[in-house]
Amino acid sequence: MTRAPVSYAFNGDTALAYQVVGDGPVDVVMLPGLFSHLDVQWEDPRFAEFLHGLAEGHRLIVTDRRGLGLSERFAPDHVPPIESLVDDVLAVLDAANSDKAVVIGFWESGFVAQLLAAAHPNRVLGLVLVDSFATAVNTAETPWLDRAEQWLRNEVRDSDWGLRLGTDFDYLLDPREREWVLRMQRASCTPTARLFEARRWRLTDTRGVLASIRVPTLIL
Repeated sequence: MTRAPVSYAFNGDTALAYQVVGDGPVDVVMLPGLFSHLDVQWEDPRFAEFLHGLAEGHRLIVTDRRGLGLSERFAPDHVPPIESLVDDVLAVLDAANSDKAVVIGFWESGFVAQLLAAAHPNRVLGLVLVDSFATAVNTAETPWLDRAEQWLRNEVRDSDWGLRLGTDFDYLLDPREREWVLRMQRASCTPTARLFEARRWRLTDTRGVLASIRVPTLIL
């Protein structure tokens, strides 16, 4: 699959890698979750086919979130606040000459997509949330979410980041694809950076902004 060239946007001194794939009347910006690397993502045929599918008839903008892949990294004890990540997306949209886009947020990037849609509706045509959530904390209001002991087990799993795949990836039967996922994890960030960022997401709660989201929204 043909891979798109990498460009850089800047939010102050922070470099943000992005690619533009395809062309069309509607811009779509994809915010990956868990792991992201603009070069390595094209090495898996199924994922590359997925990206080209999103770009069919659209102008697809894909970016590595700050801290991941080809974008600016951060020290584990300096995980950026979600507001900075929203500003990063705006910087990428500006650099890609996109006035307004459909925003697709996967997993933890759904937090960023939600706040972006609530705070900057003039830049968002629509919102698509994939495997996303508004809080990760188990409370009386959200009894189905992981309890504290499960988060501790998750931290043990994150220590294997890029080395071994947990049971979450048992559905991947092709050994080549399993190795690609491990390469994507290693290329995205270190185990320590993953652990500290996961702790930040655990404390993030966007329920207070949900009522402010007025753009068309699809939840998958």
